[in-house]
Amino acid sequence: MGAYENPQIITDTQSGQHLMNLQASIVSSFGDVAKSYKVKQDELRRKLEENKLQIQKVEQETEEYAFALRTNVNKLKTSNGKINMADTFEPLIQEAVKLKSGLLNNSITGQDRQLAMQKLADINSTVSGNFTESLASLGGFAEDVEKAMLRGVGVEGGLAKDMTGEQIKAIRILQGKLEGTKKAVYLNGNPNDLMWEVYDKDNNLIQSYSASKLKKMDELGNEYVKLVPDRTAESEALRAEATNIFETKPLDARDPSKGNTATGRILDAYLAKDANGMVKTSKEYIDKEKTKYRLVNEVNKEDIRKALDDKLNVQLAGMTDEELMLYTNNVVDPRRIEKGLDTSCFDSDNVLSKEERVAAEEMYKQYFVDTQVANKQPVLKEDSSVAIFEEPTPEKGSDKKDKKEEKKSQQQALLEKVFETPSSQRTKNNVGQGTIVSAPGGKRTFKILAPEDNGKTGWWSEIDKDGLPIGKPLTDSYVKAQIGYRKQ
Repeated sequence: MGAYENPQIITDTQSGQHLMNLQASIVSSFGDVAKSYKVKQDELRRKLEENKLQIQKVEQETEEYAFALRTNVNKLKTSNGKINMADTFEPLIQEAVKLKSGLLNNSITGQDRQLAMQKLADINSTVSGNFTESLASLGGFAEDVEKAMLRGVGVEGGLAKDMTGEQIKAIRILQGKLEGTKKAVYLNGNPNDLMWEVYDKDNNLIQSYSASKLKKMDELGNEYVKLVPDRTAESEALRAEATNIFETKPLDARDPSKGNTATGRILDAYLAKDANGMVKTSKEYIDKEKTKYRLVNEVNKEDIRKALDDKLNVQLAGMTDEELMLYTNNVVDPRRIEKGLDTSCFDSDNVLSKEERVAAEEMYKQYFVDTQVANKQPVLKEDSSVAIFEEPTPEKGSDKKDKKEEKKSQQQALLEKVFETPSSQRTKNNVGQGTIVSAPGGKRTFKILAPEDNGKTGWWSEIDKDGLPIGKPLTDSYVKAQIGYRKQ
């Protein structure tokens, strides 16, 4: 090629095509994006619609659930119109609806779902039955206390003496005997924590009862009422078992399998005997004139007390400290009422120490013997084994005679003291100043006085209106002669 050559012209025939292809690709991509967006929007719209339907379904189901709960509550209200059921159950219903909704829309997850389902079950049980059962228990509680009240206070089966006035007032309101209201409250929305609150007529809260702690009255340990144990059945059973001491007979003569009962009589082996081994017997008059009598045997209660020790120990082993304290304070040793004391024999709010338990058991045993074993019993048949100890029958006017003799004996003792004390040593402190002695027949009296000037005593037969002696004192020998004194 020469020094100068025409440049070669290159024609681009591909770029345009590439540009066109690029533009087509871009347009296609935008189309795909738009199509994908539309699909996603349609899917989202569909899901939103489904969610809306699901939410509506959840709301409808929870509303139906709430309606069912309120319907059951209204049934309770119909039978218990005096209790405001809306105040009682509305907090529980709101909590139940919240839990139901969370379970349906899956906003409650994991372990919380199990807890939520358990609480829902508790609420359902409460509304459908547990509340009514608790209300029935409360009514039974009031009825049982009424039975105890009818027995009295401080007696077996009755109310304990240390129940407070507020406790008794609340019970009387529950029984409808006093004006007031009761209210059921679920603490902190917990369906398992029902409290019964009792208000007086002025709407003052006077007592709260936990439904879980309410017990029937035959179950001691109830913190809301103190009931004195009724040991009647146990006492009768012990006497029926101690056939070596007590006479017994079948409860049902036609059916011996029903067991025996004590007749109240003591067997001969436990009757008191004299030195010759004969049963001690005395007369017991049965009329005011003391013309009619019956023979009675003396019972050997000391030996019976020892013989019953093992059986009484078995009884006591089955008594809790609380039972024993209540029984001791109210029945065995009711000192608070009798002596006006503020405290009982044992503190019924605390357990017994070892020493207190021993003391209470001994008191229980002695009380059993004192009350369940008679001191004497009528003789059913006289025979040679009966030794009668006669008591002298008082004569008519003997009471006056006895008093006269007693007065005479006292006067004799005083005179001996006075006359044996030298007159110079007689003072108003060692002789009966002011004592009057009489001459035989009471025709003349003499009075011992101790003049204030020298503190010595003397005898005077004349006293003025102010009680002062008149004249000179009389001598011992003169007084002795006048009253016929003889040293015995």
